[in-house]
Amino acid sequence: MLKNKKIVNFAKICLLLVFIAIVGITLNGFLFNGFTPSEKNKPIIPTIKKKFFDVDLVYLWCDGEDPQFKEKKNYWLKQENKDADRQATATGRFEQIDELKYSLRSVEKYIPWVRHIYIVTYEQVPSWLNTKHPKITVVDHSQILPKEYLPVFNSNAIETGIYKIPGLSEHFLYANDDTFINRPLKRSFFFKKGKPIVRVRPQPPLNLISQYHRQILNVIELAEKDFDSLIPRLSDRQFTPHHNIDAYLKSDYKACVEHFEKEYNETLTHRFRKDTSVQRLLVSMWSVMKKHSIVKVVRASKKKPRKIDSLYIVNRKKNYAKKIERLNPGLFCINDSEFSTQKDRMRLKEYLGQRFPEKSQFEL
Repeated sequence: MLKNKKIVNFAKICLLLVFIAIVGITLNGFLFNGFTPSEKNKPIIPTIKKKFFDVDLVYLWCDGEDPQFKEKKNYWLKQENKDADRQATATGRFEQIDELKYSLRSVEKYIPWVRHIYIVTYEQVPSWLNTKHPKITVVDHSQILPKEYLPVFNSNAIETGIYKIPGLSEHFLYANDDTFINRPLKRSFFFKKGKPIVRVRPQPPLNLISQYHRQILNVIELAEKDFDSLIPRLSDRQFTPHHNIDAYLKSDYKACVEHFEKEYNETLTHRFRKDTSVQRLLVSMWSVMKKHSIVKVVRASKKKPRKIDSLYIVNRKKNYAKKIERLNPGLFCINDSEFSTQKDRMRLKEYLGQRFPEKSQFEL
């Protein structure tokens, strides 16, 4: 008898709990939809708990040695930039030694989870690229930029439109062809719970000699004025972007470009780089100030070998192979400059061929 009574009481408790749950769900839905529309429309900070969200990869690429490209560039230099900054028009800005081929090999080997790869260019296609591969799409400038501004030889201007790439995923990586993956990396290396990680590196106080630094200063000041606030790490002028593969949210990119419409529209008129061209760091700062991104400092250890996040080197340096091996960075960039020679470029090409010798599925 006692046993039956316990069973009945247990059943009653279960029914009561079910009833409470149903009432709670109903009231929650009623309140949310009926009484608090402001809560329903409240912006949601993009935090994703699931492990395998889609991530695309975007490259900017051009072949500066292509005769038609050279002809167009030289024509517009005469028309618009008779006194163009040497740093904006240097050979290293446009010449390529198949870095994209080796970068794609590194992607296939170390971050195969990338969903799709978009290569943004202007009326050009790498001769070795397998354009029929289902994971590759070549995007022409005319698909993402107003035609009245074409042709354009300023990467800052081209970057204003990358969020418009048809089919681009919400989470995406952006790379130049001189950036490479050095070891296996997970999505969490670029995104923490769906939030992009914005990497910066220590830098002596920014100077006005470098056009790149002048552009960085320009956008930091622009962000400080707009947000009426200091920007984490960047406002002290002793940190710069890590100059490597960066992570973005498409929605943040779009919102930033639309908010700074005047400045971005002005950048589109800069056929070649100018000090006031809006650098893409502005998007990262926008995302950070909206609490959609996380800032992380990249520090290289000089005392002992270690895994660091990223490494930036200019191709004039001759010891980059040893440095990459010692520091084992997740990412590395070997950058060209106005001071680089053809000998520097050939030395780099030889190294890349040795570092990534296996042909990728993206090649013919």
